[in-house]
Amino acid sequence: MSKLSRVKVIILRLSSLYGPYLKKQVMWDTLSKIKNKNNLNVSGTGNEQRDFLYIDDAVKALNLVASKKNLEDFTIFNCGVGKSIKIRYLLNLILKITKIKKKLYFNNLSSLENPNSLKVNIDKLKKIGWKCNTEIYLGLNKYLKWFKKK
Repeated sequence: MSKLSRVKVIILRLSSLYGPYLKKQVMWDTLSKIKNKNNLNVSGTGNEQRDFLYIDDAVKALNLVASKKNLEDFTIFNCGVGKSIKIRYLLNLILKITKIKKKLYFNNLSSLENPNSLKVNIDKLKKIGWKCNTEIYLGLNKYLKWFKKK
C-alpha cells in the first residue's frame, strides 16, 4: 500500500464555540440588543441547553489531538465542556455580569432546526489528556471585555 492511500483522518467536532471576534449567535445577539437599548426579545423558550466551549479550550484540544502520534487512522473526537447550560441561565448571567437590569422575553417558539438540548460526550477526548479550563463565567467575562472594546 502506498503512503498516499494511508491518510490519517482525525475529526474534532466542536460544540457551541464562543469567544472574541464571534459576531453571531446568542451571546452576540444579546449584547447587541443591550448596547442598542432594545428589549431582550429572544427566540425559543429559554430552556434550550447548549454545551458552550470557549475558543482557547478549542485551540488546546486541537493542539493536543495534533500532537498525538498513536491515534487510529480514523478517529472522531467530540469537544465541549461535557455539560450543558440553559439559554435562560446564560442570558441572566450576561445581565448579572453587565449589571444591566432588563427583563428577558422569550417568544416560546421552538423549531426543528434548533434542538432542545446539545451536550457532547467528551470521554474519548479526556482519555488522551484533555480538560476544559474555561468555565462559562470566566469565558463570558473575556468575551464581554472584547465586546466593549470593539
